Amino acid sequence: MTKAFPTPVSHGRRRVPRQIRAVATAEAICQAACELVEKSRIHAVTTNHVAERAGVSIGSLYQYFTSVEGILISAYEDASAAAATHIQRMVRKHSDRPFDEFIHKMIFEVLKMYERNRFILVDLPEEVLELRQLNKSMSYGQLVRGTTRAVILQNTDHISEEELNRRIFLTEHMVHDTLRSFVRDAPPKVCRKALCADVAAFAINSMSARRDWVHP
Repeated sequence: MTKAFPTPVSHGRRRVPRQIRAVATAEAICQAACELVEKSRIHAVTTNHVAERAGVSIGSLYQYFTSVEGILISAYEDASAAAATHIQRMVRKHSDRPFDEFIHKMIFEVLKMYERNRFILVDLPEEVLELRQLNKSMSYGQLVRGTTRAVILQNTDHISEEELNRRIFLTEHMVHDTLRSFVRDAPPKVCRKALCADVAAFAINSMSARRDWVHP
């Protein structure tokens, strides 16, 4: 569960910056694009808009990126890698807790992560559909599946590969889709603490030998 995930080679970059100044330029471009798209729709933002806001020439922008979509994909990849590093650190920090307590803690950590990075990790995939396909190959998606698999295997006996994959799929989508929807939609009269408790109860049930439902 503590496997390190390197920052992936970006699908959105023409080339990956190496020098400190180049990294700073690419980061400024990504930040500018996110700020502009957060205020407007992606189709209203051009590379010229981004370059102007970032304070760089359009030529400098095209050294690193091919389009506004490419810039946003790169920003998402960087946020995905940072999220993976954070969750990996939280897993190491809290892994000695009792199983139920560990799951409850991690659910809260994931929710807080989505709240802190709402635009990039929650809203942006709604704007750039390609991110939905790319997410599975990114650091955070890999860590989610790898950690879920490890926890299930540690808490169940004699599980078939089909059931293992089914539980991973259910846990990943129920937990993360629910938390992202909660952050995005801010549903009224839905208690944050109670929601996390319900999500944690589902995850505990799905990732352990305890099964509250009966298969038909």
